[in-house]
Amino acid sequence: MTIKPPQSIEWIIQKINKPLQSISPLVQDELTEIKPENLEYGQIDNIIRILKNTRKMIHTARNIENQSEIREQIYAAVAK
Repeated sequence: MTIKPPQSIEWIIQKINKPLQSISPLVQDELTEIKPENLEYGQIDNIIRILKNTRKMIHTARNIENQSEIREQIYAAVAK
């Protein structure tokens, strides 16, 4: 199986932005969309930093939700 290279800059941008657009309402935050000028030389590090921060924010929020749910289950079990 061979891996095909990206078709174009627009393809890469669309591939990155699609998940960001679906995640944005869930995290109730306006996530930065990637634009063609963001993929120019010297900007890639900035985009990687933004994506890593977004991933970290989502991971932290999900952990808080999970901990809260576990806490509620424990309180419900103790109350019985």
